[in-house]
Amino acid sequence: MRIAACHLRRSMSCGVGFSACRNCRSNRRARVSLSVPRATSLPRTGRDPKTDLALLKINADHLLPYVGWGDSDAAQVGDWVVVIGNPFGLDATVSSGIISGRGRDIHLGSYDDFLQIDAAFNLGNSGGPTFDLSGRVIGINTAIYSPNTGSVGIGFAIPANLARRVIEQLKSRGWVERGWLGVRHCQLSELRAPFSGPARLERAT
Repeated sequence: MRIAACHLRRSMSCGVGFSACRNCRSNRRARVSLSVPRATSLPRTGRDPKTDLALLKINADHLLPYVGWGDSDAAQVGDWVVVIGNPFGLDATVSSGIISGRGRDIHLGSYDDFLQIDAAFNLGNSGGPTFDLSGRVIGINTAIYSPNTGSVGIGFAIPANLARRVIEQLKSRGWVERGWLGVRHCQLSELRAPFSGPARLERAT
């Protein structure tokens, strides 16, 4: 997709030690490398194509470290954040920046409501966490604007409050249930006006 002479890019990375990851679409299993020198093949608990998220279940013989969700609704433009990813295969790369915008619609789907972040996002950052300065996850890295696959300071993250609701449903039922109103809007023309209720077209809104 070409927007403002740049390409919107999503990579196929599935994050950095983050079991709630970007969608691994290729098959129903994923290979996960842990911080200890071993890897394991895992079944995918559930996936949600509309938000590009998937949930993996890790069975381990010891306790694994984890991070907690933050409140992405409380995050404000100008707040400092830290992002982690595997850009170009460089494991656990950390970069910092600020939230540049909220509620960004970048035309990737029906549920676009991204945090815009100016930290360095590159191919391989997708799926990694975005932390606030309290160490809470307030977003999941998902896309960048770039003319050449490199970072130009425009990255996007799925807000944690949206991701958390999706992950909770994937954990409980394996899929996400959404309501559907079945209503659409259209321009009110002279032909439709007599059936809309108002006596005069000028009064219709």
